[in-house]
Amino acid sequence: MLREEAVSNDGTRVPMTFLVPKGARRDGTATAVLYGYGGFGANTLPGYRPVLGAVVTQHPGLAKVVVALVGVFDSLRAETHPNGMFNTTEFGSVKDLEQFKALYAYSPYHRVRVGVAYPAMLLTGGENDPRSATIGQISRVAQS
Repeated sequence: MLREEAVSNDGTRVPMTFLVPKGARRDGTATAVLYGYGGFGANTLPGYRPVLGAVVTQHPGLAKVVVALVGVFDSLRAETHPNGMFNTTEFGSVKDLEQFKALYAYSPYHRVRVGVAYPAMLLTGGENDPRSATIGQISRVAQS
């Protein structure tokens, strides 16, 4: 197990835990499963789990396959969904110009570029899950 820190674009230090099998290549060429959960103050214990949304549009060559469980792909419309207003304290609101700019800068739906080879993706959502409206997954798939 390795513990590292990355620095985000805004300078925030982000802790990361890597579970690496003995003998695995550590030169950037080994296959990896990435898991990230970015909200609600929830912590996760280290372990192998399925994968993420904004990373795919920011770094499309990083993964070959992505599994995004109940993802928020349209950061600009998220607050209009049933659970959305609760998220504005953590992620920001489109009603504030500076927060809108930040949301737009990483919103996966708005960062998709024509002609870019994105990894294969499995996007899931719950029809009655208020955390993430299923329209976000449908919209993202429609762009592909």
